[in-house]
Amino acid sequence: MTNAFYNATGNPGQAAPGYSATMRAEFQAIAAGFDKMPATLTPDRLVIINPGGTALTIGAYDFTQNGAVTFGGTFSTGSTFSTTGTFSSGGNFSTGGTFSTGGNFSASSTVAITGALSTAAALTFSGAFAVTWTATAAVTLTLPGTTTTLIGRDTTDTLTNKTFDTAGTGNSFKVNGTAITDKTGTGKVVLDTSPTISGLTLTGVLTGIGTNSATTYLGVDASIATAGTFVNGPNTGSIGVSGWVVTITATATVLNSSGGNNTFTADLWNGTTALDNSSLSLPSGFWGTISLSATTTLSAATTFTLRISDNVGGNVGAMKTSANNGTVNKASQITVTRIA
Repeated sequence: MTNAFYNATGNPGQAAPGYSATMRAEFQAIAAGFDKMPATLTPDRLVIINPGGTALTIGAYDFTQNGAVTFGGTFSTGSTFSTTGTFSSGGNFSTGGTFSTGGNFSASSTVAITGALSTAAALTFSGAFAVTWTATAAVTLTLPGTTTTLIGRDTTDTLTNKTFDTAGTGNSFKVNGTAITDKTGTGKVVLDTSPTISGLTLTGVLTGIGTNSATTYLGVDASIATAGTFVNGPNTGSIGVSGWVVTITATATVLNSSGGNNTFTADLWNGTTALDNSSLSLPSGFWGTISLSATTTLSAATTFTLRISDNVGGNVGAMKTSANNGTVNKASQITVTRIA
């Protein structure tokens, strides 16, 4: 069989004269074949064809196949590689096909596998993948002991069954760039559209809520039994906290139902002081309105009340819920508006 080492010429032929030149040429051809083999035999080294494809040479790194495969430098193969034991490479590792090992897999430099990598002990990849890991120190990566999907730091994901505790060391939770440092109360998170809040207590000065206002209407006619004595009409209920600046406006619709002339007086009462007051005189059978207004800075939560009195008494004068102009159930009212 023709080969790259030695091909017999048939010289000298059977019973031919033994010419020395012919015999030397044959021996020289045999020697040339041996020259294509390694000059020395080094234990545990691979024999490889040289880059020129003209001879065999000894590899630079050890190769041991006793269940484990170990390379001291770069390992590269264009097809499938398989070993039943541990595989270790001291340099780059690359294979153009499937790689599998029955033990641990380790490489001290770049790993490139175009097929599947499988190790029965430490690591299993399947299918196409690209992994880049740049470590500046020794690290330990611990994966969950169950089948799961890992998430990336810049991927869009929905988490389930997770508890994020801001009390944990180093933990921080931000909403729109603002860190949530603590909480007060219990229950649900409040969003900004139509929330319902129970048992709310506010402290300090609230700002930035605009000119929010609330109006209360008189529900039942308030008749004046005793001359010079105020009768309570609608009130705002307890509102605000210290530091709020509010404007209170009110309208009292009154009727002098009988008798002679009657002078009505209305005021805005904060529990201790009348913030505004005004009077109106009406003949018998006449209707009228008294308008009041005041702006004040609260020192605490305050209830404001629209009050009415007259100088006749005897229930002939009254603050009315409805007016003679057709206004029903909204003739007398008090409004508070926060302005700061």
